[in-house]
Amino acid sequence: MNPGSDLVEKDKIYRKIERITSLIDTNIAIVKKKMTQSYDWLEYNRDNGFVFNIKAKIASTGIIDKKDLQYLNDVYKKHTRLNKLFTDS
Repeated sequence: MNPGSDLVEKDKIYRKIERITSLIDTNIAIVKKKMTQSYDWLEYNRDNGFVFNIKAKIASTGIIDKKDLQYLNDVYKKHTRLNKLFTDS
């Protein structure tokens, strides 16, 4: 997908990336505060790095890869479930 001419599509993806990074940062803060060994905040930090790299790639090339979108969706689902688990307990 090449949204170079479709700025609305790019804007939607950037907003989703911001939601994902915010969610990951929240999960990292919760895990560090709970000081639990059950959850690996370094893994969450790596997720955040991968999401940032995807954002940088989109910004520099203007090309949105289908695999990147799938990865973003997977990370979003993962961290949404984790956040629900952390806030419900």
